[in-house]
Amino acid sequence: MANNNILIGAEGVDGANFLASCLSMSNNVYYNNCSLSEKIEFFFKAISEIKEENGLPIWSDVSMLFNDCARSKNEIKFSTYQSKKIYESVKSDLNNQILINKVQLPLFWPLTLVMEKIPQNPVVKLFESKYFIGLKNPDLFISLRTVLGNSDLDLLCVREFNLLPKDLQRTIKEKYKSNIQRLFQCDEIFINQVSRESSTLHKWNMHNMKCNVDYVDDCLPENKNKDKLFDLYRKGNDLIKNKITHEWDCNWFLSEDETIENLKFLYSEFELGKLDQKLISEMYKVWIDRIDHIKKSHIKEFEVAINNFTFVNED
Repeated sequence: MANNNILIGAEGVDGANFLASCLSMSNNVYYNNCSLSEKIEFFFKAISEIKEENGLPIWSDVSMLFNDCARSKNEIKFSTYQSKKIYESVKSDLNNQILINKVQLPLFWPLTLVMEKIPQNPVVKLFESKYFIGLKNPDLFISLRTVLGNSDLDLLCVREFNLLPKDLQRTIKEKYKSNIQRLFQCDEIFINQVSRESSTLHKWNMHNMKCNVDYVDDCLPENKNKDKLFDLYRKGNDLIKNKITHEWDCNWFLSEDETIENLKFLYSEFELGKLDQKLISEMYKVWIDRIDHIKKSHIKEFEVAINNFTFVNED
């Protein structure tokens, strides 16, 4: 089988799973041996189910990925979201159907060592994908969907942002702008986390959110020779950054029209057939409604916490 697979490189909380779901609504993309109608049914059922914890809805995105790779504490976590048994039984009849995978960037694990020692490792095979989409400009979208405790956008959700004057929207987008190279720059994150100098709450440690992974510990090298191991991390990022074939601007997620237009381009580039604009529009609306519903619930909780906070004079 030809490797026409799609790999998405993303930091997290930036809409990569939704992008994968939209790309999966093609007969040329494999998802659990489902027909297109079964894929559609799965997506809308899954996105309508919002779990709660401590009385608040929990953030999550529907995953239609095949594999996902990220670092989890001192391990490389390689997750398969679909049935391997089903896939192995039907793959010879799939006529080069495409698999969509995701990798968390920057890499905080020694990819080059894995390549040298186990070249057939499925983690290594991810980077042999024909297409590699890098997500850029994630900060504005992340800020609009979460409560970070230090953001001037904490009290705004996506639809409210779109009601702001266009000039103000452009100013804010410029403020939160970043390029594709950030996906591969692990130095600054590593230095901040090790030195504990950063006072900013990381997106994985969202204020009043469930996603409270200790990202500091996850990034720390598991080897006493930090400089040597981190040099391996840097080499891995340098190796794969030249493999990017397409860029996705996360600011496009703020607009239904821009999301659809840029998905049309990817459908053409990846030979996925004709994009069903009506379907993607319905998916987009329910996704943004879900994001805004969860954000508003946490805004309310955040405001209650602020109003109930009392300052104590210790003099």
